[in-house]
Amino acid sequence: MSECFHDRVGGAETFRVLVDRFYAGVAEDEPLRVLYPEADLGPAADRLRMFWSSTGLHQVSAHRVLPAQGGGDPVAVGRAAKRAGTPPRERMIRRKAAA
Repeated sequence: MSECFHDRVGGAETFRVLVDRFYAGVAEDEPLRVLYPEADLGPAADRLRMFWSSTGLHQVSAHRVLPAQGGGDPVAVGRAAKRAGTPPRERMIRRKAAA
C-alpha cells in the first residue's frame, strides 16, 4: 500500500510548522485575532494539531485505488473502498450519491 498523505507531506513535523505559522499570523492580524478570545493562542494551536492528527490524512486515499479496482461497477467500487480503508461516513455519502 502506498504512503498516506500525512506521511508524504512530512508527517507531524510539517503540520506542527503549518499550525505554528498559522497562529503566528493570527496573532499579528487584528481582525482574525478577535476570533480567538483566549489570551494565549497555544491551546487553540494544540487543538488544531490534534484535529490534523485525527483526520483521514493518515489513510491512503481511495481515489487512486477505486477506479482501477472497481472498473465502474458500483458494487465492486464499494468493496474496493472498504478494502482501501475508506471511512464509513464517506462510504455512506457515496452510496447516497449513487442512489
